[in-house]
Amino acid sequence: MDDGRLEQAETELLGLLASGALRSEAARALASATLARIQLLARHDTKSAFATLFGVGADVSRLPRSVQLEYHLTAAFLHAHSDAQLFLPGKTNHHVALAEPLIGEGQGDHRFFLWYAQLTAAMSLYDLNLAGRGDARGAAPPAQILSLLDDAAGANGATASPTASTRC
Repeated sequence: MDDGRLEQAETELLGLLASGALRSEAARALASATLARIQLLARHDTKSAFATLFGVGADVSRLPRSVQLEYHLTAAFLHAHSDAQLFLPGKTNHHVALAEPLIGEGQGDHRFFLWYAQLTAAMSLYDLNLAGRGDARGAAPPAQILSLLDDAAGANGATASPTASTRC
Protein backbone atom coordinates (compact mmCIF):
# COMPACT_ATOMS: atom_id res chain seq x y z
CA MET A 1 0.00 0.00 0.00
CA ASP A 2 2.41 2.58 -1.25
CA ASP A 3 5.23 2.02 1.28
CA GLY A 4 3.26 3.28 4.27
CA ARG A 5 2.06 6.51 2.69
CA LEU A 6 -1.54 5.66 3.52
CA GLU A 7 -3.05 9.12 3.15
CA GLN A 8 -1.59 9.54 -0.32
CA ALA A 9 -2.68 6.04 -1.35
CA GLU A 10 -6.17 6.70 0.01
CA THR A 11 -6.47 9.93 -1.97
CA GLU A 12 -5.29 8.26 -5.17
CA LEU A 13 -7.62 5.26 -4.79
CA LEU A 14 -10.58 7.47 -4.03
CA GLY A 15 -9.74 9.55 -7.11
CA LEU A 16 -9.59 6.44 -9.29
CA LEU A 17 -12.90 5.13 -7.99
CA ALA A 18 -14.65 8.50 -8.34
CA SER A 19 -13.29 9.21 -11.82
CA GLY A 20 -14.69 6.09 -13.44
CA ALA A 21 -11.23 5.31 -14.82
CA LEU A 22 -11.42 1.75 -13.48
CA ARG A 23 -13.42 0.01 -16.18
CA SER A 24 -13.53 -3.58 -14.96
CA GLU A 25 -15.51 -4.86 -12.02
CA ALA A 26 -12.39 -6.60 -10.72
CA ALA A 27 -10.36 -3.36 -10.77
CA ARG A 28 -13.09 -1.49 -8.90
CA ALA A 29 -13.41 -4.31 -6.36
CA LEU A 30 -9.65 -4.42 -5.79
CA ALA A 31 -9.50 -0.64 -5.35
CA SER A 32 -12.45 -0.75 -2.94
CA ALA A 33 -10.96 -3.55 -0.83
CA THR A 34 -7.62 -1.75 -0.67
CA LEU A 35 -9.30 1.56 0.18
CA ALA A 36 -11.30 -0.12 2.97
CA ARG A 37 -8.10 -1.62 4.40
CA ILE A 38 -6.44 1.79 4.36
CA GLN A 39 -9.44 3.27 6.19
CA LEU A 40 -8.94 0.62 8.88
CA LEU A 41 -5.17 0.93 9.13
CA ALA A 42 -4.84 4.71 8.89
CA ARG A 43 -7.82 5.83 11.00
CA HIS A 44 -9.52 2.73 12.47
CA ASP A 45 -12.60 3.95 10.61
CA THR A 46 -14.70 0.80 10.60
CA LYS A 47 -17.88 2.47 9.35
CA SER A 48 -16.23 3.91 6.24
CA ALA A 49 -14.39 0.64 5.64
CA PHE A 50 -17.65 -1.31 5.93
CA ALA A 51 -19.44 1.00 3.50
CA THR A 52 -16.54 0.87 1.05
CA LEU A 53 -16.26 -2.92 1.22
CA PHE A 54 -20.03 -3.33 0.99
CA GLY A 55 -19.86 -1.68 -2.43
CA VAL A 56 -17.97 -4.68 -3.82
CA GLY A 57 -21.22 -6.65 -3.74
CA ALA A 58 -22.45 -9.95 -2.41
CA ASP A 59 -21.07 -12.36 -5.04
CA VAL A 60 -17.33 -12.04 -4.53
CA SER A 61 -16.72 -15.48 -6.06
CA ARG A 62 -17.23 -14.01 -9.55
CA LEU A 63 -14.02 -11.98 -9.15
CA PRO A 64 -10.47 -13.16 -9.89
CA ARG A 65 -8.91 -15.17 -7.05
CA SER A 66 -6.38 -12.46 -6.22
CA VAL A 67 -9.20 -9.92 -5.77
CA GLN A 68 -11.21 -12.38 -3.68
CA LEU A 69 -8.18 -12.74 -1.42
CA GLU A 70 -7.91 -8.98 -0.92
CA TYR A 71 -11.64 -8.75 -0.19
CA HIS A 72 -11.61 -11.57 2.38
CA LEU A 73 -8.44 -10.28 4.07
CA THR A 74 -10.02 -6.87 4.51
CA ALA A 75 -13.38 -8.28 5.63
CA ALA A 76 -11.64 -10.52 8.19
CA PHE A 77 -9.75 -7.58 9.63
CA LEU A 78 -12.85 -5.37 9.59
CA HIS A 79 -14.89 -7.83 11.64
CA ALA A 80 -11.94 -8.49 13.97
CA HIS A 81 -11.70 -4.81 14.84
CA SER A 82 -12.81 -4.15 18.39
CA ASP A 83 -15.37 -1.57 17.28
CA ALA A 84 -18.47 -2.42 19.28
CA GLN A 85 -20.74 -2.09 16.24
CA LEU A 86 -18.90 -4.31 13.76
CA PHE A 87 -16.90 -6.72 15.93
CA LEU A 88 -18.02 -10.19 14.83
CA PRO A 89 -15.40 -12.89 15.42
CA GLY A 90 -17.58 -15.45 13.61
CA LYS A 91 -17.39 -13.35 10.45
CA THR A 92 -13.65 -12.91 10.98
CA ASN A 93 -13.22 -16.68 11.03
CA HIS A 94 -15.56 -17.08 8.04
CA HIS A 95 -13.52 -14.68 5.90
CA VAL A 96 -10.24 -16.19 7.09
CA ALA A 97 -11.51 -19.63 6.02
CA LEU A 98 -12.48 -18.26 2.61
CA ALA A 99 -9.12 -16.49 2.19
CA GLU A 100 -6.87 -19.40 3.20
CA PRO A 101 -7.37 -21.43 -0.01
CA LEU A 102 -6.57 -18.25 -1.98
CA ILE A 103 -3.35 -17.43 -0.14
CA GLY A 104 -1.25 -18.71 -3.05
CA GLU A 105 -2.55 -15.76 -5.07
CA GLY A 106 -1.09 -13.30 -2.58
CA GLN A 107 2.23 -11.92 -1.52
CA GLY A 108 4.32 -12.26 1.63
CA ASP A 109 2.24 -10.14 3.95
CA HIS A 110 -1.09 -11.81 3.19
CA ARG A 111 -0.50 -14.80 5.47
CA PHE A 112 0.51 -12.46 8.29
CA PHE A 113 -2.55 -10.30 7.71
CA LEU A 114 -4.83 -13.33 7.98
CA TRP A 115 -3.20 -14.38 11.21
CA TYR A 116 -3.31 -10.81 12.51
CA ALA A 117 -7.07 -10.64 11.95
CA GLN A 118 -7.47 -13.86 13.96
CA LEU A 119 -5.15 -12.54 16.67
CA THR A 120 -7.06 -9.25 16.91
CA ALA A 121 -10.38 -11.06 17.33
CA ALA A 122 -8.90 -13.48 19.88
CA MET A 123 -7.33 -10.70 21.91
CA SER A 124 -10.61 -8.76 21.90
CA LEU A 125 -12.27 -11.91 23.27
CA TYR A 126 -9.43 -12.35 25.80
CA ASP A 127 -8.89 -15.84 24.39
CA LEU A 128 -5.13 -16.44 24.17
CA ASN A 129 -5.61 -20.09 23.22
CA LEU A 130 -7.55 -19.00 20.15
CA ALA A 131 -4.78 -16.52 19.33
CA GLY A 132 -2.22 -19.33 19.27
CA ARG A 133 -4.08 -21.75 17.01
CA GLY A 134 -2.53 -20.82 13.70
CA ASP A 135 -4.29 -21.25 10.39
CA ALA A 136 -6.57 -24.02 9.11
CA ARG A 137 -3.65 -25.88 7.54
CA GLY A 138 -2.01 -26.12 10.96
CA ALA A 139 0.70 -23.53 10.37
CA ALA A 140 1.46 -21.97 13.73
CA PRO A 141 1.80 -18.21 14.15
CA PRO A 142 5.33 -16.82 14.23
CA ALA A 143 7.25 -18.21 17.23
CA GLN A 144 8.37 -14.76 18.39
CA ILE A 145 4.77 -13.58 18.67
CA LEU A 146 3.71 -16.71 20.56
CA SER A 147 6.60 -16.17 22.95
CA LEU A 148 5.44 -12.61 23.64
CA LEU A 149 1.86 -13.81 24.16
CA ASP A 150 3.05 -16.55 26.52
CA ASP A 151 5.06 -14.00 28.53
CA ALA A 152 2.07 -11.67 28.75
CA ALA A 153 -0.29 -14.49 29.69
CA GLY A 154 2.08 -16.07 32.22
CA ALA A 155 0.90 -13.86 35.05
CA ASN A 156 -2.65 -15.16 34.54
CA GLY A 157 -1.68 -18.83 34.27
CA ALA A 158 -2.83 -18.98 30.63
CA THR A 159 -0.81 -19.92 27.56
CA ALA A 160 -0.92 -18.82 23.95
CA SER A 161 1.04 -21.79 22.65
CA PRO A 162 -0.87 -23.98 20.20
CA THR A 163 -1.88 -27.37 21.52
CA ALA A 164 -3.96 -30.20 20.18
CA SER A 165 -6.82 -29.19 22.49
CA THR A 166 -7.09 -25.75 20.90
CA ARG A 167 -7.51 -26.98 17.32
CA CYS A 168 -10.96 -27.19 15.78
